[in-house]
Amino acid sequence: MDLVCILGGALSGTWAAKLAIAKGFAVYLTDERPLNNKAELEALGVRVFDGGFHQALIHRGFKWVIKNPGIPDAHLFVQAMANQHRIVNEVEFAQHFVPHWNLIAISGTNGKTTTVEMCGAILKAGTPFGFVGGNVGVPLSKVVYEHPDVDQADGAIEMAGFMLSNTYDFHPRVATLVSLAPDHLDVYPGVEAYYDAKWKVVKNLRADDYFIFNLDDATIKATYRPHQGQVITLSQKEAADVMLVDGKVMMDGLVLFDVRELQVLGAHNITNAMIAAAAATCLGVKPPVIQKALQAFKGVEHRIEYVDTIAGIKFYNDSKATNPESTQVALQAFEKPVILIAGGYDKKISFDILKAEVHRMKALVVFGQTKQLLKATFPMAHVVDDLQAALRLAYDLAQAQDVILFSPACASYDQFTNFEARGRTFKILVKKLHD
Repeated sequence: MDLVCILGGALSGTWAAKLAIAKGFAVYLTDERPLNNKAELEALGVRVFDGGFHQALIHRGFKWVIKNPGIPDAHLFVQAMANQHRIVNEVEFAQHFVPHWNLIAISGTNGKTTTVEMCGAILKAGTPFGFVGGNVGVPLSKVVYEHPDVDQADGAIEMAGFMLSNTYDFHPRVATLVSLAPDHLDVYPGVEAYYDAKWKVVKNLRADDYFIFNLDDATIKATYRPHQGQVITLSQKEAADVMLVDGKVMMDGLVLFDVRELQVLGAHNITNAMIAAAAATCLGVKPPVIQKALQAFKGVEHRIEYVDTIAGIKFYNDSKATNPESTQVALQAFEKPVILIAGGYDKKISFDILKAEVHRMKALVVFGQTKQLLKATFPMAHVVDDLQAALRLAYDLAQAQDVILFSPACASYDQFTNFEARGRTFKILVKKLHD
């Protein structure tokens, strides 16, 4: 019996273990942390070593070694395993069992999740079995495990750089980068290494595959990597295969959708929708289906998400803005200056890009680990310790007709477990303002 070793028992590791068991492997799983689901995994036949990585596994003869993307490649145990085995991401493992499924791999810095969800909505409406997966909380292993009898499927997969770093044979039918900007420099040795990880999304494209090329992103153009796929260009600003003409997105002479019928805010969401529509078109989905799905799409939680109106003041949750470029996009989505709440975990990236957006800030309230860095960049900023104090001060500064935008420009790990928990906390705090 072939052996599989899984590093990390979080969501992707758990579903990879279940899939591996279902496929007849002997499965070993190890994690630094004690696992709450250890008994469940052991009941399935998984040998679990938690509370510390199990060193004795390093020299076992594994057919597959699958790593959770949250575990750094620089970890000493991971490095030791990598000296003996090829370490892959669970998406690559799962695709091995469904090579005939059509996957749209969506990567980049900002806009990935919204584009994946838009594309997924189109695929669910326009194909027999459409789904979303990857870094949106749905491991591909879960989809494959739960649908063993599905012969043909079409999926929109969010591929983070940490996932792509551990791919070798992963093969999407369509690939794209939504945007590119410096990020995660607390983990990558430099911005080029970060861009290299993102561009792995095109590595295995074949002559009958497609790359959706966003011409409006200068960094994507400047760092372009050659590949074997067919290129479909896309732009709001210039002539392209997919382009904006009098408020309508056109491709091959057909109207994919009318931007005035979108429910989501901002020019960035027009680009997201253009990419999603073009990718779905590559898989044969027709314009009427695309139009209906995009007209019904109401956005993604934690991404410029409307929360409430209190005393004439509107509140928006943009907790998914974990870098300055994402906050810049959020600021540009509003017609008048907002009261911005920002700050969080320090990823060692500059906030200078936001200096050009100061005119979009009626006021700035900062908190968290980066509060002094933000204050140094924006001397007018009000400094507080935590999100609760930041919201209270922002509310005190606001008047009727104002917008309070929570768009942190930072990761959440200084005070929250993830951006979702941070966003939920913000929404709870907003609701408490009614009291």
